[in-house]
Amino acid sequence: MRILRIALLAAAFLGGLYLVAWWTVPLVAGAYALLRRDSLASREAAVGALIATVVLLMRQMLLPAFSTLLSHLGQIFPVPGIVVLGLSLLLAMVLAFTSARVVTGIVGTVKRR
Repeated sequence: MRILRIALLAAAFLGGLYLVAWWTVPLVAGAYALLRRDSLASREAAVGALIATVVLLMRQMLLPAFSTLLSHLGQIFPVPGIVVLGLSLLLAMVLAFTSARVVTGIVGTVKRR
């Protein structure tokens, strides 16, 4: 059941990332934490965001412009392009985790009152 939840969550992240923009990651993670109301929601959101970002990057790697983008990023930042890809994965995970954690904390605080 948990794998199915993470797969559906990853699909929601993927749809938001592909159709809208990066800022849908914290929105989807926050909505998921609000619906789930569990301490595991933040971890599941982080894994779902990671899966969605990996799938999106794998799709982008099929395009010829992707290698050009990586070479340009390597010229802009003093690190290899693969490090920039890793940082984008980390960013998606951190955005999802912290958003879900904040919502879980707020819901927990409201429940106690």
